[in-house]
Amino acid sequence: MRDALLGRAPDDWDLTTCALPDEVRTTLEKGGVRVISGSGLKHGTVSAVFAEDGGHKCYEITTYRSEGKYSDARHPDGVSFVSSLEVDLSRRDLTINAMAADGERIVDLFGGKEDLGNRSIRAVGEPEKRFRED
Repeated sequence: MRDALLGRAPDDWDLTTCALPDEVRTTLEKGGVRVISGSGLKHGTVSAVFAEDGGHKCYEITTYRSEGKYSDARHPDGVSFVSSLEVDLSRRDLTINAMAADGERIVDLFGGKEDLGNRSIRAVGEPEKRFRED
């Protein structure tokens, strides 16, 4: 989202959905899409590989989620899958990373688009808490 708003061609696409990881995996496999299973599944991420222009492109599709404590200050101890995009966006670190698009509209609950325009970096919520997580 951020690259598109800046007029840049995105290097990758991160997709998000309310569908659970097994639903995403099953749907992709039924459609003939190669799915890479790995450690991302426990955090709700399915990697899908598509043949594109003689090469391959990988898309990460992650279920909406909320996160638990960060005992190691880097990875959440656990995640809970949720049905709300708003809850998912509220766990993001920076406002410019907390935007989504559904093809028709931009969901920007924390002012990320304005921050891009102002060349400003702000945390979602309490900065000290967000930086302690990462």
